Amino acid sequence: MEQLIKQTLKTATSLVKNEQATLFSVSNKYNGIILGGLNKEKFRFLNQPIKLKNTPLEELVITKRTYSYYSTTLHSVIFPSHKKADNELKCLCLPLINASRQMKGIIAFTHKKEDLSIFHEQLELLKIITPLFAAIIEIGTQNQRLIASSTRDHSTALYTKHYFDTRLLEEFTRIRRHGGIISLLLVEIDNFEQVKKICGDDESNLILEKTVSVVTDCIRHEIDIPCRYGNDMVAMLLPNTNIDGAYILAERIRQRCELHSFTTLKGIPLKVTVSIGIAHNIDITHEIIPKNNDKDDEQTPVKIMGEVSKEEFLHRASMMLNAARQAGHNKVMVWW
Repeated sequence: MEQLIKQTLKTATSLVKNEQATLFSVSNKYNGIILGGLNKEKFRFLNQPIKLKNTPLEELVITKRTYSYYSTTLHSVIFPSHKKADNELKCLCLPLINASRQMKGIIAFTHKKEDLSIFHEQLELLKIITPLFAAIIEIGTQNQRLIASSTRDHSTALYTKHYFDTRLLEEFTRIRRHGGIISLLLVEIDNFEQVKKICGDDESNLILEKTVSVVTDCIRHEIDIPCRYGNDMVAMLLPNTNIDGAYILAERIRQRCELHSFTTLKGIPLKVTVSIGIAHNIDITHEIIPKNNDKDDEQTPVKIMGEVSKEEFLHRASMMLNAARQAGHNKVMVWW
């Protein structure tokens, strides 16, 4: 998808002899995605959802006509605006309509306020191939949906266990080659099976979804990897996070779940807590080393750092989760 967007922008800017452009996909007149932007050969891939309501893009979706607006920036790429900006540029927007007359996207270029006439010939050529650009966006979007459906759990939108296993292997391969640290959280909803028996599938699914929402609100979305590891369990890989950082995150998750006001479908308040087990890939042992071979009574402890296998990594987190259960639930247990 990224390469498709980059090549589309490069082709479009070369046709109109321009250095700045942004490509948008359109879901409906209210929602779209900033796919990426190009500025003097510097490409920025965003794939950032945006609201089109009350923006020039909403008008374009309705009218399907090429129009020029004031130019501003959003997420470091050019963006059309109704408000006059301090710069000397405007933003020319072209709707990307496929062969079925469906609007799939918008491409925007900057131009100087008085130089729109320079674009005339290039724009006529560009309009001929806009159906191709629309098809590229459509294909890219379909591919993303296929990828998402194969890696995401349908109920919670978390990554699947298969994806977790793949990423775990990748992270351990990276660490083995380049060094580094990774931590793992296993987060389990306490007494979830009892909730399921008492409340039924619909209520328990709602509780699961709400709990997942609380959990994922605590994480770094561009870095951490949350996956559905079991019926009532979330496994969370935390790249470049030491055990202290993992513990702080786990306590934040536990406390927010404990304090969150859960309710059933009928609006009945419900208390939900989680138990969490934590491990990291570092194996810490201590050895007593004599300071002097002739004086055994003078000894000093030495910390020795090693690495564990991914199997041991998972085993330790599972043991800590079990310890949290044994301690009465609503606990965080760490393999230090």
